[in-house]
Amino acid sequence: MTSNKWVADSVVDLLRDKPTMGPKELHDELKKKYKIDVPYDMVFRGKERALDIINGTWDDSYDLLPTHRAELLKSMPGCIVELDTEEHNGDVCFRRFFVTLKPCIDRFLQGCRSYIAMDRTYLTGRSRG
Repeated sequence: MTSNKWVADSVVDLLRDKPTMGPKELHDELKKKYKIDVPYDMVFRGKERALDIINGTWDDSYDLLPTHRAELLKSMPGCIVELDTEEHNGDVCFRRFFVTLKPCIDRFLQGCRSYIAMDRTYLTGRSRG
């Protein structure tokens, strides 16, 4: 009896070598190696599980963002790193992450005019905003 856990364990080495392999290719490899016909959806879920084993889960990656921010600020003084989160039902949820490095800021300011102004306008006429 196969499961997506078995598929993940079976294809993890294949995906380490070639992470762009699709479920169809993995299905063919499993059929050739183990002589069994695994359903496509099980191969798809197994591939996702194997990629989580290799790369870590999305949740783990989001949990590392504050550490990543601190390391950037420590190693590159003058850079701007903003991590924006919001709270939903007691959980802290990621909204956005902005990074600009000091050399990029300096180069941008070299090429800028000394005065930047922003203005706004209101929509009038038939289509009001």
